[in-house]
Amino acid sequence: TRGNPAGPPGSCGSDHRQSLTWTRVNPGGCLPPPRSGAASVVVKGRLYMFGGYGGGTGRLDDFYSFSFDTCAWEEVRVLSSEKPGCRENNGVVIGDSSRVYLFGGYNGTSWLNDLWMFDIDTQRWTCIQENSDPHDED
Repeated sequence: TRGNPAGPPGSCGSDHRQSLTWTRVNPGGCLPPPRSGAASVVVKGRLYMFGGYGGGTGRLDDFYSFSFDTCAWEEVRVLSSEKPGCRENNGVVIGDSSRVYLFGGYNGTSWLNDLWMFDIDTQRWTCIQENSDPHDED
């Protein structure tokens, strides 16, 4: 036979479970305030985090990065005047090695469908698609 031997009916063959453990880290730098619903993505050895819901402070539009090498947070210095507004529960993905795309979210009164791109090299946000009502007819 090739591959793993078959296990009992309804199983996927051999047991592939591993023992994994969490380790508490003590990050330095400028720690972001507590939040839920933030969007995060890893690019070039850093975790980038945008917005979220800050409890008593409401929805956030701040932008932080965490370096895995130095174990430190810093607020991202944005050089463009335009940037995404406050939101939570938005999606974020890496487009390539230097661009992060942020889509939609909830701003406290409505769901959004705008699309933003952040260029890590230039530290600038660009609005790719403005928010619109998907039910509007042109």
